[in-house]
Amino acid sequence: MKWDNATNQAKEFTIQVIDEIQMVIGDNSVGFYIHGSLALGGFNPLSSDIDLLVVTEKALSLHEKLTLTEFFLKSSKKPFPIEISFMNRSQLEKWEYPSAYDYHYSEYWRERYEENRKQWLIDENRDADLAAHITIINYKGICLRGESIELVFPNIPMTDYIDSILGDYKDCLSNIEKKPVYCILNMLRVYRYLTDGTIFSKMEAGKWGSTFLPEKQSQLVNLAIDMYTGKRSDLQFKRENLVAFKEYIKEEVNDLLTLRTGRIDGN
Repeated sequence: MKWDNATNQAKEFTIQVIDEIQMVIGDNSVGFYIHGSLALGGFNPLSSDIDLLVVTEKALSLHEKLTLTEFFLKSSKKPFPIEISFMNRSQLEKWEYPSAYDYHYSEYWRERYEENRKQWLIDENRDADLAAHITIINYKGICLRGESIELVFPNIPMTDYIDSILGDYKDCLSNIEKKPVYCILNMLRVYRYLTDGTIFSKMEAGKWGSTFLPEKQSQLVNLAIDMYTGKRSDLQFKRENLVAFKEYIKEEVNDLLTLRTGRIDGN
């Protein structure tokens, strides 16, 4: 489900969000860009975030950040969770990894903002995930408003992108039993990228894995797809199957990392 054929609800909510942001930041805006599942064609209304990256000419003021935080706390998850980052033009023109950014909101950050907003808004922050977000924007991103993607975003070095996606991948190696559906599909995304450079959504990665992995692993992937799409909600993953899947993918990823980067750090 790419933006062109997204549900009206997803489109209307996204436009409402950027309209509200525009009112806060005014003529400081450079552009509003969609990445993540909505851009890649794998948006799942049951579980996906609305992933946005906003670029401004200059850094946001503390007052603007506080106003945006109030809005996101009130509006996120009504009906879709919002994950959004703000970067200014200078941060993009002088690319460093991990990249600095002005502001970030996601449901993962809700509790910290509710407890002490100013602490998290004053501190300078960097986020390795931005390398992945910008790579996806350059690959299949959608400019909803403002300057074109080609004029705004730098090309991200492959090594930065790989390092960025490995962070989540390593977390999945440790937590596949806690988050089996997310981890199975996300690990497949990393595996596929290292195989041939293709960037997939979770759903696309799942369909690929169900076709090309050995039977034992593909059966597990099919279960994850059924859970992800809401086709089934009562499935229980056996620990031994999750461990076997993890070990299989880890071995494949380590081999591919050695070929692509000369390193092994997927453990």
